[in-house]
Amino acid sequence: MILKNNKTITNCPYSTYNGTVLNKKLKTCGIDIWYTDCDGDVRPILPLLLESGINCLFPFEVNCCTHPGKLLDEYGKELRIMGGFDKMALGSGKEEIKKYMKSLVPYVERGGYIPFCDHRCPPNVKQEDYFYYLDLKEQMFGMKE
Repeated sequence: MILKNNKTITNCPYSTYNGTVLNKKLKTCGIDIWYTDCDGDVRPILPLLLESGINCLFPFEVNCCTHPGKLLDEYGKELRIMGGFDKMALGSGKEEIKKYMKSLVPYVERGGYIPFCDHRCPPNVKQEDYFYYLDLKEQMFGMKE
């Protein structure tokens, strides 16, 4: 497990052995996406998570880790991410919201990535900016008719 300051806790519950056993059981039941709550910088343990069968990160904190695209580029279709919308961009106004949203387009289009703000929306985000974010996300990534 990883803490915000990048300290690793040993005896990770997703050890390769335990994760592999559970992953095999999940796959026999038709479950091929297995996610974990991943607060903090997951990069140091991401190879271990993937090896054990965990292939989706949630809620993926951008400010503790990196832009989700960097990991999605590095790990390809092996990795999925839910979250990863920079909440600092949410508090910086419509222009920054749109700029960040545009940076996510290739990852949403390729599949395996669902953008949203990790945890809760910060208190410095104006209501009109939050509604703009929701409307823009629906406009850019909403259901196609």
